[in-house]
Amino acid sequence: MSWASTFSAASLEREYQAELGPEKIRLTRILAVLGIILTLGFMVLDLWAIPSNLLTVWALRGFIIAGLAAAFLSTLLPIFQALYPLIIVAAAAVMGFGVSAMIYVAKPTEVAIDAYHGGLLLIIIGIYTLAYLDLYVSSAVAFALTAGYTAIAVLHHGYTDSPQLVVLVAHLFMFISTTVIGIVAQVLRDSYSRENYLLRHSLQRDVEIKEEEKRRASFLAEHDPLTGVANRLRFDKQVNAMLARARHSASAVQILFLDLDGFKPVNDEHGHAVGDRVLRVVADRLRQSVQPDDVVARVGGDEFVVALPASAEDRAAGMVAAEKIAASIGQGIELRGMTLYLSVSIGIAAYPADGEDLADVMRAADAQMYVVKNRGKSGISLTPGCRPARMAG
Repeated sequence: MSWASTFSAASLEREYQAELGPEKIRLTRILAVLGIILTLGFMVLDLWAIPSNLLTVWALRGFIIAGLAAAFLSTLLPIFQALYPLIIVAAAAVMGFGVSAMIYVAKPTEVAIDAYHGGLLLIIIGIYTLAYLDLYVSSAVAFALTAGYTAIAVLHHGYTDSPQLVVLVAHLFMFISTTVIGIVAQVLRDSYSRENYLLRHSLQRDVEIKEEEKRRASFLAEHDPLTGVANRLRFDKQVNAMLARARHSASAVQILFLDLDGFKPVNDEHGHAVGDRVLRVVADRLRQSVQPDDVVARVGGDEFVVALPASAEDRAAGMVAAEKIAASIGQGIELRGMTLYLSVSIGIAAYPADGEDLADVMRAADAQMYVVKNRGKSGISLTPGCRPARMAG
C-alpha cells in the first residue's frame, strides 16, 4: 500500500477532490454536531471541575457552540468547497481557544487544569479522522493545540516542579501519542480512499470501454464498416417494417438500386485506399440527397440501395430522388490533388406494383439497373409500376 497527498495527474486530483465534496459536507456536519453535543455534555462537569468561574466557562462553551453552528451552516453555502480548509481550521481554532481558555481561568486547586486537556485531545482526534485536510495542516493544528496547552501549564499555572511536572509530562505524552495515532489514521484513511477511488475510476473506465465496444459491435452488425450506412441486414429489417406500414396504410415503397459506373478503374489505377475514399464520399452524398425517413444501404462493392416511402399516387417520387442522387454523385470528387468523376446507373421499382415482398421489388429494381447498364450506363430506368401515366407507353 502506498500513500500520496495528491495524485500526480492534476486532472485526476481535481476529479478526486470534486468527488469528495459530499463527504466533506457530511463529515463537517458530523464534526459540528458531535462537538456541540460534547460541549453541552461537559457543562455538567463544569459544576464540579471549575465552579469558581462557571459563568465564564459557560460563556466560552457558548462561543464554541456558536462557532460549530457556523461551521454546520457553512455547508449550505455554494462556496463551502472552496473555503473548506479555512472553515475546518477555524472550527478547530474556536474549539481549541475555548477549551484552552477554560484551563487558563481555572484556579490551581480546581480539577479542570488537569482534566480539560482531554477536550484538546478530542479536537486533535476529530481533525485527523473527521476532516480532509492536508496532513501538514492537520499536524500543524495538533502542534498548536499542544503548544498552547504547554504554555498555559508552564507559564500560567507553573507546572515546572514535581508533582505538577510529572502530570505535565504525562499529558504531553498523551498529546504526542494522540497526534501519532491521528497521523497514522489519516494516512491510512486517505490511502484507502485514494486507492478505492482509483479502483472505481478504473472499473468505470472498463465499463465505459465495454459499453463502447458493445455499441460498436451492435453498430457494425447492422452497418457497413467502410461507409457507415446500413448493411443488407439492417436494410432488410427497416424496409420490411416500411412495407408493413405501407400495407396497413395502402401506400407505396419505392426501391432505388444504384451501381457506380467506372468504379473498377478507380481501384485499378489509384489503389483501394482511393477507392474506399470514393465510396465514403458517395455514401455521404447519398445520405445528404435523401429524406430522414429514407433508408440508404450498401449491398455490394459499389452497389447501394435506397428505399423511400411514397403515396400510391406519387409514382414520380423515386424518379425525383434518383435525379437528385445522380446529380450529386456526378459532381467531381477531389482526392490527392486530382478530381475523379463518376456516374451512376439507377433502377427503380415499387411496392406493391412490382412485387408483394422486398425480394421481388429488389429483383425488379436490380433488373432495371441492368437495363441502364446495357444501354450505355449513366442513367435511370423505372419499371412500368413506377412511371406516371404521362410516361406510360
